[in-house]
Amino acid sequence: MEIATCDEELKEQRIPNGWEENIHPEGLPLYSIVINSRNRRIRVHTDLALRRSENHSVISRALDMFSKLAHECNELHDPDFEDSDIEACLVVSEKFPDEFGYYLANHRTQTIFWLEDIEPNGIAMLRLNDAVDADILQLKLEVLYWRHVTDFPCHCSLSSEVWEKLSPMILVGAVDQEYCDDSTAPKDAATLARLETFWRKAKKKRDVDITRPTCNWICGRLWYDFVSARVVNYWGTEYARLERTTKIGDDPKPSQTAAPRWIEWLCLLFLWNEPAVTMKLLDDAWPGRVVYQKPWRKMMDTFSNEWEKIFVLSAIIFAGAMAFLAVPVQNSTGNTPGSDPTMVTSFAFLCGILCCVFSIGSLIAAVNLKRDFGGKITEDVYEAKAYLESLQGGVMGYLKRGICLSFPRVLFQWAVISFCAGLVILAFQLHDQQTQFFWAEVAVTLALAVGIVAVRSLAPDRIQPESIFRVRRNVKATKDTMTLVGRRATTMFSDLSRRGRKPTLAAIEMGLQLDVQTPKTPTPLISLP
Repeated sequence: MEIATCDEELKEQRIPNGWEENIHPEGLPLYSIVINSRNRRIRVHTDLALRRSENHSVISRALDMFSKLAHECNELHDPDFEDSDIEACLVVSEKFPDEFGYYLANHRTQTIFWLEDIEPNGIAMLRLNDAVDADILQLKLEVLYWRHVTDFPCHCSLSSEVWEKLSPMILVGAVDQEYCDDSTAPKDAATLARLETFWRKAKKKRDVDITRPTCNWICGRLWYDFVSARVVNYWGTEYARLERTTKIGDDPKPSQTAAPRWIEWLCLLFLWNEPAVTMKLLDDAWPGRVVYQKPWRKMMDTFSNEWEKIFVLSAIIFAGAMAFLAVPVQNSTGNTPGSDPTMVTSFAFLCGILCCVFSIGSLIAAVNLKRDFGGKITEDVYEAKAYLESLQGGVMGYLKRGICLSFPRVLFQWAVISFCAGLVILAFQLHDQQTQFFWAEVAVTLALAVGIVAVRSLAPDRIQPESIFRVRRNVKATKDTMTLVGRRATTMFSDLSRRGRKPTLAAIEMGLQLDVQTPKTPTPLISLP
């Protein structure tokens, strides 16, 4: 007991007089003080490390400046407000001790405000890039309010109405997730069901002093997620969507954004038009500039699987290119020792080196994209929306993203082309005396190239898994049909052989026709006259 008492005394000596220290549910020390401004008592919060003596003068100077602003603001002393309705927060940085920021939180209206007139675009934490609807601005202020409750939950008092509104919001989000692939709920149905259980437990203990900070923190986190989802979905405005495919107002698709013509031609010639395919995928994942959780994650999972496969294939083709480079070395000088390599051999060397360069570039691009898009930007739709909004403007616009995500695939295709070209040149070098072998290999290479082009033209959604599954289903159905036909023919041949009769073409055709039409029903053997 004596040790604990000494520790409390030392703690009180480390922080300035009048300040109270509280511990956030996640462990961070927080500090607050109650100041008098005319007839108003306002609790002021800060997360500045006040245990450090060098910060005492910093917080004292900031508190004096805020007290002066509060004393001069007449609206703050409205008699309709109670002291528990208003809280303030001082934002002070140790790196810039002469500067400070502040805001006030209104628990009655769930919003934040300032004591002076300010421009919304000048507030960095609002993230306002353009002029927005007044309702969206109000929603963003509400998001900041719930962020304040989450950051400083120790002394705020939330009404029963705030707690009761959470239950239908959670249930609506869970049902919406179950029925809609483009749900605007912030979590999946299973997570929302668990959160509803946590909400019920916190609701029962919210009035107990020892658990009030934790319960306030839980309530603030839930409200923060739902109100943030409302901002993303333009909730309460004419731009809100009940369905992802609904088109409201002027809504240009990312693939329709204008880009310089010469850049589009370069992408067509050197990037195989892959950025255009990526932009069309973005049209489905980001309609109306609203990021929906399931379509966005589905698209990013598709790219992630593609990058993993390209990583493996690029490693294989790199090993093949290294082996390919060793072959011309043995024949680079022909039969004459000390002679220079021929022009054909030099081209073969060049193709091998280019194949190595492109395959390594594909490896590096796949690894970097897997790392950059494998974190929060894939799981969090708010981070994804902020990232996509950052691409607006400039000369290329969203085309930058299409080029970036297409690099692994484009470089891999160039690596394959370089490898095939090297093989053709090497075949010419090795069979310069027997040209028939060379032309046979050229024909095989051209057939493969035609097949690749045909696949690309017949399957424009080639990186979508649905096209792959559709081909697999067709192949499986054809294989099952051929298996039934073969089994039926074998049965007829064996049965007729046991009877000592020779099968005729008409009997075989009749048996095969019956099997193909009714494969699941056993058909009795037709005896021949």
